[in-house]
Amino acid sequence: MPTLLRGEDAKALHKLSERINKTVKPADALEEMWVADVVHLQWELQRLQESKAQLIHLKHEEGIREVLTALIGGVKAAGLLAGRKVGLDDAQQDIERLFNAGEVTTKTIVAQTMVLYLDEIERLERMILSAEVRRNNAIREVRFHRDALARNLRRACEEVEDGEFTEIPASPEAHPTTAAAQKQIETKVSSGSVNDQGREEDSASEAVESREDD
Repeated sequence: MPTLLRGEDAKALHKLSERINKTVKPADALEEMWVADVVHLQWELQRLQESKAQLIHLKHEEGIREVLTALIGGVKAAGLLAGRKVGLDDAQQDIERLFNAGEVTTKTIVAQTMVLYLDEIERLERMILSAEVRRNNAIREVRFHRDALARNLRRACEEVEDGEFTEIPASPEAHPTTAAAQKQIETKVSSGSVNDQGREEDSASEAVESREDD
């Protein structure tokens, strides 16, 4: 589990870990390790994204100063902001009037603030990108691990299925009864016993026919 910084919510981290583990359902120690990495990197990613948002929020006042300076000059802008800071309604109303006249919106101020702190924001963006890549790599490891496991299971099943069926060879040695019968026939043919038996059967048939004629 990632180390919590001051102000971070331990319950939110625990909830994140539970949700990711419930979704992935790690099946072994390797998957548990990768899931822990995903939790850590996802928390780090959220922390960096919040840091970026907080930076823009904290420097919002400087964005307002830059926009006002562009509209009325630095001295007048400083005077209005000083009055606004001590709660002068006139100063706040003047700023709003100037912004409306110049079509300045909140997005304009945010954009100006980002320009002022572009280096810091770009550094955070690189850190966010790095965290995303590492998180995605950890997720990919789980998928590859499961794909490899699935391939091994399929291969094992195929080997089991192949072992259940034995092909019957077509050679005479595999059929001793048939081979013996064939050998007897060949012996009789070679010795003439088959022809003698045929002649005896013909003589018997002729004798029967002669008796019938008488």
